[in-house]
Amino acid sequence: RGGGVTTSALPGTTLGLTQLDLGNGQSMYDTPGLIVDSQITNRLLMEELAAVLPQKRIEHVTYRIPEGSCVHLGALCRVEHVEGKPFFFTIFVGNEVSVHVGKSRAADELRARHAGGMLVPPLDPKRLQQLDPLQATELHAEGDSWQRACADVVIAGLGWIALTGVGPVA
Repeated sequence: RGGGVTTSALPGTTLGLTQLDLGNGQSMYDTPGLIVDSQITNRLLMEELAAVLPQKRIEHVTYRIPEGSCVHLGALCRVEHVEGKPFFFTIFVGNEVSVHVGKSRAADELRARHAGGMLVPPLDPKRLQQLDPLQATELHAEGDSWQRACADVVIAGLGWIALTGVGPVA
């Protein structure tokens, strides 16, 4: 009787070491994952997790973001363009994650007012209080081309934003 590999779109479903025979004496191993505190998916409910995890090919979107503006990824995260000339932000997240561009000075109020509505996930505005507050992280990069990203901002478990432009960006 031949065994098979069970697959799931949900992380954390590998229960033990699984060996996959690739032929020619080669094998690949699937191991249980690690719980990483910084990964946003560890804090989500199942229905929120289903919205974050891509079920089909991700359709990226690019915005020109001037200084003083930000991109909200649902109400889970925001990336602000604090200083520098306008840059392209190319966003790669699951198709069910809402993406909203706005002014940084109004970002906290917008997040509080629209979590669970215009900004999803979370799916319920009450969940915002249950999630940890946003943590500030600074990034400084220098772009030298409009054809190649100078930095990728990775939001563990959610996606990433490629920054493209010429000059310094913070």
